[in-house]
Amino acid sequence: MAASLEGSARAAFPGTNGRIICSGALATEIPTPTPQGQSRLELFSMNPDGSGQTRLMHNTFSDYSPRYSADGTRVAWVRETTNNVSPQIWTMNADGSDQTGPLTSQGSQSFMGDWSPDGTKLVFQSNRDGNFEVYVMNADGSNQVNLTNNATTGRNNDSQPAWSPDGTKIAFHSNRDGNSNIHVMDADGTNVVNLTADSPAQESAPRWSADGMRIAFQSNRDAFPRPSTEAPNFEIYRMNADGSDVKRLTFSDYTGGGTTSPFDVTGYDVFPAWSPDGTRIVFHSGRAPEYRDTGQAGVIGQWEVYTIDAELGEGAGGAGVTRLTNRPGNDERCDWQPIPRQVLTVRKAGDGSGTVVSAPAGIDCGTDCTEEFARDTEVTLAASPEDGSRFEGFTGGGCSGTAASCTVTMSEARTVTATFGIAPVVTVTPDPTPTPTPTPTTTPAPTTTATPYSLPRRAARLSVRVRPKRDTRKPFRFTVSGRLRYPSSVRKADACRGRVTVRFKAGKRTISTRRDRLDRSCRYEQRVTFKQPRRFNRRSRLRVWATFEGNKVLLPKKSKVISARVK
Repeated sequence: MAASLEGSARAAFPGTNGRIICSGALATEIPTPTPQGQSRLELFSMNPDGSGQTRLMHNTFSDYSPRYSADGTRVAWVRETTNNVSPQIWTMNADGSDQTGPLTSQGSQSFMGDWSPDGTKLVFQSNRDGNFEVYVMNADGSNQVNLTNNATTGRNNDSQPAWSPDGTKIAFHSNRDGNSNIHVMDADGTNVVNLTADSPAQESAPRWSADGMRIAFQSNRDAFPRPSTEAPNFEIYRMNADGSDVKRLTFSDYTGGGTTSPFDVTGYDVFPAWSPDGTRIVFHSGRAPEYRDTGQAGVIGQWEVYTIDAELGEGAGGAGVTRLTNRPGNDERCDWQPIPRQVLTVRKAGDGSGTVVSAPAGIDCGTDCTEEFARDTEVTLAASPEDGSRFEGFTGGGCSGTAASCTVTMSEARTVTATFGIAPVVTVTPDPTPTPTPTPTTTPAPTTTATPYSLPRRAARLSVRVRPKRDTRKPFRFTVSGRLRYPSSVRKADACRGRVTVRFKAGKRTISTRRDRLDRSCRYEQRVTFKQPRRFNRRSRLRVWATFEGNKVLLPKKSKVISARVK
């Protein structure tokens, strides 16, 4: 029976980086028997810099291998309730509430794989048929189906499945070809392809990048074979989704101490998981120097959590690596929470005209009336009528009333309508009563201070240019500059105040937003560098424009949209 995928799949880099969830030895209670080198594991989450560590459960079980759903609201994980004999799949909310399970059958072993992109299914591994196979089930545990149907022997295993962001493929580890390699198959279990068949080493733990273009995995290919030891060295690698362009990212090989113990983890970097924005990879490692084996009795290595630059790897001197945890007991097998973007659309109605801008920047409607914001972002919309018009109010998307600004919370996609009407013409009727002629006096007339400007604010023009027009070598560098031109009736000192926002878009995605103040000559300039070409989503043409945010004497103004090219 084939498994089907319903609903929409994840788009390229659909969200921002949320919290990181891991399993860790947080409790003092030790299970019997004691797992090698660690106490009982429980789940905790933390900010991407390692701060704000929050324990999500307090129980007598061992919990590990958490996976976030694509919308970041749910977690699936493995719970061992009978002394590591029968691990099973459970689910819960991202904050640890509503724990549900087991979803898989007792008496066999089931380990977590991944969520389908639409959140309706789970893919996992189980040995219920005699050896480990890849299975799929509904998120409530129903309709469990064997996808791989490999030979039923204990030596032939398929495991560690990971679902592609578009929902069409599943990557997994298998030794079906006589060696431990990364394979990929269609989501229904057909068309199996060995991506690392040319490697004689051990390859495992595949995870897709959020745009579906790359796969990270662990391998000992650069230390294979390692003589005189039972402990092979694993490092983090990445490759294209078709298996090409393999690149090593970590370099933590450690052979000190001369140990031959299979539990020596001092050279291991393992179990990678991508950040939702594709820039970093979280993994756990035994590289911490304070826990390395020195030949003395005690702990031989210990897992700690790190992140690494997904493009450059460790870099010179390990500059691309950040350590997140530092405590006794293992911290391991992490995943990164996606915070999906939600679309905000502004529509204009009525017979009048005007503009609506947003803070944070993104909406300049005007012409740019749609923007994506991270889920739960509070976005303030401000309306400005043009000459001869008046603003009559916001409706929809949680906004209502006639105030010139409103705030929406992007918990979901929202549409807000701004209505502009025609301003009434005010006619002054002369007073029919004659005005008496004042008696001349020698008293001097009082001195008055004229108001230099009056509402409505004046319109301005904003120019924009980009240099170079095309950059073909990484990193791609552009300079955007321009000038604000204002009416002669406005003083320069008053006009040249305020900020200009420079924006780059690739397709519908905003890939860079920079703000700059006007200088005394009403000019601005921003330099933008793109180090991650995959952010362009295969597009070589970028749209560039600038937006003046307005000030006390001038209305907001958007420049024309110009083009720049990369590659």
